[in-house]
Amino acid sequence: MNELNFLKINGVIHKFTAQPDPNVQKTLGEHNDRISALEAETPYYNLKGRFELGTVYITNDNQVRYENSSNTIRLKNGGVIHLNAGDTITTDATTEFRLVRTDEGYVGMQSYLTTFTVVESGNYTLAMRYKDLSVVDDVEALLARLVVVNGEVKISKHFKKIEEDVDALSAELSSLSADSWRIVTTSDQFEVGTAYQSGSGINYDNSAKDCVRTKRNSTIYIPSGSRIATNGLEVRVVYAESGQVATVANYTADPVDVAVGGAYVLVFRYTDRREITSIDDVLELFTIENGSNPLVERLAKHDAQISTLKDNEVKVDNSAKGVFSIMSYNAGRWYNGSGSKVPDGDFEKFHTLQKGIIDRYSPDILCVQEYSDDISAGKSTLEHLIGSRYYFHPTALGTTSYDGKAICTSRSLSDAANIVFTTPEAALNRNYEKAYVFMNGRKVCIISAHLSQGQTECASNIQQILTDIQDETYVIICADTNIDAGDPTSAKYQATLKQFVDAGYVLANSGDLKTYPKTQTAIDNIIVTSNITIKSTIVDTQKMDELGIDDVDHLPVISYIELF
Repeated sequence: MNELNFLKINGVIHKFTAQPDPNVQKTLGEHNDRISALEAETPYYNLKGRFELGTVYITNDNQVRYENSSNTIRLKNGGVIHLNAGDTITTDATTEFRLVRTDEGYVGMQSYLTTFTVVESGNYTLAMRYKDLSVVDDVEALLARLVVVNGEVKISKHFKKIEEDVDALSAELSSLSADSWRIVTTSDQFEVGTAYQSGSGINYDNSAKDCVRTKRNSTIYIPSGSRIATNGLEVRVVYAESGQVATVANYTADPVDVAVGGAYVLVFRYTDRREITSIDDVLELFTIENGSNPLVERLAKHDAQISTLKDNEVKVDNSAKGVFSIMSYNAGRWYNGSGSKVPDGDFEKFHTLQKGIIDRYSPDILCVQEYSDDISAGKSTLEHLIGSRYYFHPTALGTTSYDGKAICTSRSLSDAANIVFTTPEAALNRNYEKAYVFMNGRKVCIISAHLSQGQTECASNIQQILTDIQDETYVIICADTNIDAGDPTSAKYQATLKQFVDAGYVLANSGDLKTYPKTQTAIDNIIVTSNITIKSTIVDTQKMDELGIDDVDHLPVISYIELF
């Protein structure tokens, strides 16, 4: 009797280890491979035992920093989890978490939040704490409040149930005999020639070149309940148990149902009786399946469920969104360019105002000039304004309000850097922030810049930027240019902004949109390469409406763009 070490379900071959008794030990074989492959795409993350006391964050120089903490837990020092687009992270009402992207070349950190859906796949580290910042006495008890699943919770739960059912089946299947398995034949079991019953024995004829048979003196064990089905072949089935020989069916193209389990000799030929040129080609045209075992059918059902899950996985498809919103905003350190943070007494007013501007548009890319890490003393910009929707990279502030820049995006940033202009105005340390994001599958260079006020210095700033980005394909520049785009005949415009125009760039604000109300000039702009279509551009005037023209600084400019 040939050892059976295959299981074929839905066209997939599952291999098993044969035992001498002759029971077959269930190893799940390729079925396990399918489970593993699905788990990689549809993970139900188990983080137990992977956390410790401590916190993690990104420093201003783009380094992941680990520090001790008694009220925060984190993935153990250096540990990461791979999250896929569409993965959802949630906690209960008493806890919150923070994600930090750790892939090389990427930077990005969320504020503490209670729910988040991953936009881009990658490696992340994670910190978690109680909202009241109480001391963590039990790491696992806090961690138990965190759930990380792919797409929809119910899909992961269904997958988890299937996985548990398969594990239970494993124990049952391990004790079953070879009768339980569907059979896959291989070419080394067959040879060209025919065979037929001759009295109480089997006669082998090697002269028949139009037939393929089980090799001489070899048999295939076929369990009861099996069906032999052909496609373009005829089959002869000879029962060949020791001491018993009988032809179950002469040549027939109809399915043959095996009523008695045992050893069989099989002979196949094409229905047109043509000569056999390839045994493998013949083997492709028949199957031997055991349809009677309920446990095997249960396993087949699980395979079908897995296929359904794969078809219904929920993913975030960034490429589905063709139009993107860009905001360039000189925020004046969130307090109208006064050079200081918002006083405590004005916090509620300016917090509501500034957060309302960002929330109203939720731009895909937000570039800030005159950025400050804190909107007010002890109140971080990240927590109170930027929020969980963005990855961001800020420039550390120096001695003046002009130093700070930030790029915030709904997509991960890569290769973020701050570049100081080579000819800054005295003591102002003018600079620009540069990073990359992927939009509609295209790598886009993003720049947030604050150009110098003097004509000569500003012209040098622009030349430095153009040299830096000369090899980029897609570029979006958000800038406080300090140049009125509405005065194209002026000497300053001709020496500065015209450099962008001459290099083939397009200005979103051609001068009609006044972004600096005190002088009624259009000095804030979004500048793009010609392969980016600017569909519309607006200026948000709410700040001027609420504060009045004498107290307002810059207004944000928002463009809607499309890449092609």
